[in-house]
Amino acid sequence: MENDKYKNLIEKGVPEQEINVVKLFNEGADKPIHIDRINNQRIISISANGCGIKQIPKNINVLEKLDYLFINEPKITELPDTIGDLINLKRIDILDSSILNLPDSIKNLPYLEVLSVGKNLKNFPIQICAITSIRTLDLSENQINSIPDCLGNLSNLRNLNLNKNEIKTLPDSIYQLRNLRNLSLENNSLKIISNKVENLISLNELFLSNNKLEHLPESFEKLKLLTRLKIDNNQFIEFPEALKELNLGYLDIRGNNIKKLPKKLGRIKLHGDGEYY
Repeated sequence: MENDKYKNLIEKGVPEQEINVVKLFNEGADKPIHIDRINNQRIISISANGCGIKQIPKNINVLEKLDYLFINEPKITELPDTIGDLINLKRIDILDSSILNLPDSIKNLPYLEVLSVGKNLKNFPIQICAITSIRTLDLSENQINSIPDCLGNLSNLRNLNLNKNEIKTLPDSIYQLRNLRNLSLENNSLKIISNKVENLISLNELFLSNNKLEHLPESFEKLKLLTRLKIDNNQFIEFPEALKELNLGYLDIRGNNIKKLPKKLGRIKLHGDGEYY
């Protein structure tokens, strides 16, 4: 009867040792994990989404061809060190878990392009700085209060989401990310954006809602590719002059104490309510 649960994997020729890993995933779970993709008889993608699993098996490294791991399991407390052996991994999404730290071995993943870890991180995992292949990094909804200087090592980073953390200042290294296109820092405690922001020459979208900003630096006007900007619910009392030089297509500036707005800004007309398209 046990084999009936894994009949599909058996029929597709998945090796017994890989099936055994799946069995360990499912041990004590409320429902089985989902095998999203199988290619050439090897498991390529795994999703554990509300299955009630309690652990990620240490022998997960048997899944040598795995390129995507999705975890949405509150009972999971750690990623095993063996995760670093899965050199074909391109994406890891951990949306909800009880994971407090990432293993050092994660820095050994040479092709990892997307990493998302939410809910319980108290510190920025500095081992991420060694994964120069990363293009999208999402560490939103954690309790991170500082960003390490080594972030500047991620030269291929395109998308960075640090929403809903406890960040008060940004290191100069964040302004070294010249390929960054989308930066989200909403719901933090930022007071200052450095003049060095002009170095983010590829930036298309910048979301800074719900911080403590009072002004934007003059160098902001040099962000010529910026098309979407959110600075609502900050502490501006005057409309930032630097924005007048930009060709924005979207601006949200609600929830500030700005008394006077220009009639037009870039490609958008301003109507007085603070949200413009």
